[in-house]
Amino acid sequence: TQVAGRAGRSDSAGEVVVQTYYPQDPAIQAASRHDYGAFYGAELPYRRELSYPPFARLARIVLAGPHDRIVRPEIEKISRAVRGLSSAVIVLGPSPAVIEKIRNEFRYSLLLKCASPGTLARALAHVRTLEKNLPEKMKLVIDVDPVYML
Repeated sequence: TQVAGRAGRSDSAGEVVVQTYYPQDPAIQAASRHDYGAFYGAELPYRRELSYPPFARLARIVLAGPHDRIVRPEIEKISRAVRGLSSAVIVLGPSPAVIEKIRNEFRYSLLLKCASPGTLARALAHVRTLEKNLPEKMKLVIDVDPVYML
């Protein structure tokens, strides 16, 4: 809908082309009709059931390093540590990141879900303390309420 609004701003009419394997998706259908209400009505129950925003907060943790045999055990340690903190924090993963390797660095990710922003913040603060013990050349990125999952 936002792209369509931008395409139609000038004197000449704009056109938006959406390429998808699933044109019947409710989000695609609602966007094609500029029907925010239909999208909202269809999306909100799914988000509630899956504990996605606005019903929970998300944080994505990505750990990257030059050797898969080192990165994977370290992300597993972080996962176990977060799981041990609070049953209120749902931990999904670890798993290889969607883009598993960038510039010769292997990447693994965790997704944390929590209804309480404070509980999530405490879990992430604990992750930051674990970061100090990571092997050299490893990078830890925390993205709260991520827009992209790549």
